[in-house]
Order: sequence, then structure tokens, then C-alpha cells
Amino acid sequence: MRNLYSEIGITRLNDPHLLKYKVDRVARTNPDVFFILNDPRRKSVYDQTVIALQLTEQLRKKLGLQETTLGIKIDAMVRKSKS
Repeated sequence: MRNLYSEIGITRLNDPHLLKYKVDRVARTNPDVFFILNDPRRKSVYDQTVIALQLTEQLRKKLGLQETTLGIKIDAMVRKSKS
């Protein structure tokens, strides 16, 4: 999912309409992303992404963080779990 985020270039975590626009735009220009999003076995990738964004937004509000601060904390946790 993280690669999909970076491929789409998400800049705002709480805007499903912007997400859909960017997903559609990337899917038109990138065959790999287009395949992933249109694969019948993964039909809910977009829905899962929206749910993940909504949960992230709820977490951000609960912790009282700005979007970039939350992103930095999540990245740090991911790096720590890999090492």
C-alpha cells in the first residue's frame, strides 16, 4: 500500500476525492497500477485505500498531529520495525 501511495503521490491524507482523481490519473498512465486497480481479485484496493486514509485521519486527530508529523512518525515506526 505504501508503494501505491508514493506512486499516486498522495499529498493529503483526508481527501478521498483527490485520491480517486490521482488513482485514476496514475492508472491511465501506469500499466502496473492500472492492472492492480482493475484486477478482479483486488477489486477493493481503492476501497481499502480510502478506509486506510480515513483511519489515518482519525488517528491524526486523536493524537493531535499535523499530517506531515503523522507521516514522519509512521515512517519512523516502519523503519524501526524493519531493522
